[in-house]
This record gives sequence, structure tokens and C-alpha cells, in this order.
Amino acid sequence: MEKLIDEYFNAWNLRDIDALKKIFSDNILLEDWEIKEIGLSAVIEANKKIFNEVPNIKAHVQRIAMGHNCVFCELKISINAEEIIDVVDIITIKDDKIMEIKAYKK
Repeated sequence: MEKLIDEYFNAWNLRDIDALKKIFSDNILLEDWEIKEIGLSAVIEANKKIFNEVPNIKAHVQRIAMGHNCVFCELKISINAEEIIDVVDIITIKDDKIMEIKAYKK
């Protein structure tokens, strides 16, 4: 699971859409304080929109805790040089694919 999470955040920070497609389930759910998207195409489009609207965004992993098919990630999200937000991602994994990403902002 840890390798998959590393791949996810590396791909996300690099804006590597092809890599994200490979690690996301076809039925992935992405939910945060602003959006809820279901399905690979919708989640990929949501990520593209984030990357286009916030070109300098980066996720910095602070801590990770793992449970059965579930990973809790404490993050610092750099929006730009001045704005950083605290976020917790709860990521569910099934069959070596990311099934759900639920993000909560502090």
C-alpha cells in the first residue's frame, strides 16, 4: 500500500495524468470540501481542473497511517508561495488500485 500511495502523490505533484489513470480504479470516488466525482473519467477531469486552476499546487505528505485497505495521510497543500492548507486524505485501496479519496480540510 505504501508504494501505491507514494506513486499517487508523486504522480499528482508531477501532474502525470497517465500515471494517475493507471493507479485509479475505474469506479474511483473523489470527494473533498468542494466536489464529489465518481468514475475514472470524472476524477481525471477534476484533477486536470485543479492543475489548470492552481498551477503551483503541491501536496507535501507529513504523516501516513495505514489500516486494512485504508491509508490516512496528513498533508500540507501548497496553493502558492503564501497559502498552505492542512488536509487529511483518507484513501481506500482495493486490488492494488485507489478506490476512494476523501479529503478533509482543517
